[in-house]
Amino acid sequence: MDLDIYFWHSTTGVEVDLVLYGKNKLIAIEVKASKKIDRKDFKGLLEFKKDYPVAQLFYLYAGDREEVHGDITAMSIVKFLENFKTL
Repeated sequence: MDLDIYFWHSTTGVEVDLVLYGKNKLIAIEVKASKKIDRKDFKGLLEFKKDYPVAQLFYLYAGDREEVHGDITAMSIVKFLENFKTL
C-alpha cells in the first residue's frame, strides 16, 4: 500500500494525529495512550470528516475493545497495526 503520511489541523486549532493518503485511500487517525475511549477526543476526526467526507476515521487506543461510533472506528492500536493491510 503506497500511502503518504500527513498531520492535519483546522484554522481553529483542532487536529488529527495522522492522515494517510494514497491513490484510493484517505484515513484519519487519532491516537491515545488511554485504555478507555473518550468521545471528547473524537472532535478532530469529526472536523476532518466535514472537509473530507470519504475519509475512514480511526480512534486508536491502548484498550482492547472495538467499537463503532458513527463514522469512527475505535480499536486497539495493536489490532489496527495487525490488520492495516486489509483496511
